[in-house]
Amino acid sequence: MHASGNKRLMRIVGNFTDIAYRFWLKSLNEPEKLKSTLEEHSNILTALKKRDPEQAEQLIKTHLSNALRTILDSVEKVE
Repeated sequence: MHASGNKRLMRIVGNFTDIAYRFWLKSLNEPEKLKSTLEEHSNILTALKKRDPEQAEQLIKTHLSNALRTILDSVEKVE
């Protein structure tokens, strides 16, 4: 994106990132969501400590998918 030199695109993506980040932070005020997020992080760290890259990769993918779902759910609640 930066390589394209397209400042408009960089602004749009930057705005989207800011909005997504705000929704994500807001979701962490929900005790159950915070608990599950911390559990996911703990599981990822455990896999890394065990030097299990396949498990760590799968856990990270699941975590990112869950994070995206949380952001999208938060956006839907606002609409």
